[in-house]
Amino acid sequence: MAETKGYDGVLNMYKPRGWSSYKVVEEVKWRVPVEKVGHAGTLDPNATGVLPVCLGRATKIVPYLLEATKTY
Repeated sequence: MAETKGYDGVLNMYKPRGWSSYKVVEEVKWRVPVEKVGHAGTLDPNATGVLPVCLGRATKIVPYLLEATKTY
């Protein structure tokens, strides 16, 4: 099995008003030593809330998170 660098898992990140989901992912990439980072759904830039951000091997579960029930 190939060795991974960095972290694997899901971070529940607070997305502040005015930030895009992409900006949150870019901040995580800049601060966490991981090769793959992705988010599980887009929040409107004017909205605040929790944005699940997947790291490393956890990016494989993004399709399942996108199908999950969401609460607004």
